[in-house]
Amino acid sequence: MAETLSYDEIYYYDTLKKGITVPVYLKYGSQTVDLKAKIDTGAENCIFERKHAELLGIEVEHGELQSFSAATSSFLAYGHELTINSFRNRICFNRLFCQRRIFHAQCSRQTRLARPRETWAD
Repeated sequence: MAETLSYDEIYYYDTLKKGITVPVYLKYGSQTVDLKAKIDTGAENCIFERKHAELLGIEVEHGELQSFSAATSSFLAYGHELTINSFRNRICFNRLFCQRRIFHAQCSRQTRLARPRETWAD
């Protein structure tokens, strides 16, 4: 027996780019920032560039400090709770903004988004 899937919304992303990039809306207080982000449904944390926190009026260093390690580098980030919207979904949880690399260079890596596993299917 064949099954049919239907969707309320369809989003066509650029298949020539690595990963899936989707529109995301960050909100902190009355400030909002629109951006495109990569989705990693298996990640434990969400990491955005520092400039997004500053556009929202967040005092980055007042967040919860956490260290992150990747295959070839490491960096510090500060966690802040804010609202994120992607398509019609709204969720609130900690966000971690890229702070500094060794030698105090500001991070400039591509923005990445990860939704927590427990809310992905909600």
